[in-house]
Amino acid sequence: MSGLYGDFVAKTTQQGAINVLKSWTPLCSSGSTPLVGRRQLRIFVRGKVGNALGIAYAPKNADGTFTAPTTDIRLVTIYPGGSIWVEPISDSVNVYGYLLDKVGATENSVRVVVTEYR
Repeated sequence: MSGLYGDFVAKTTQQGAINVLKSWTPLCSSGSTPLVGRRQLRIFVRGKVGNALGIAYAPKNADGTFTAPTTDIRLVTIYPGGSIWVEPISDSVNVYGYLLDKVGATENSVRVVVTEYR
């Protein structure tokens, strides 16, 4: 039904799980580069509420690679553990995650499930 009104309908999906550390980690289902032709990205933080995930974005460089962001962690969007959201983002931009422990959490990594839609 949604395809009738010009809304995006996925033809291919790819899913993977990533351990995000306290450093900028690419949120891609198959390593460090986005699924070619990606239109959307769904992210699920599988940690406790205290395992917050900060996200930042990096555009594709002229040579087709990505450079990890240098964004100050105080200036990024933060999602608590248990969150699920969808980013309407193409393969020209890579999304990076950074673990932020809140509310007394002491973990060194958080598991994030990433689903890319093409």
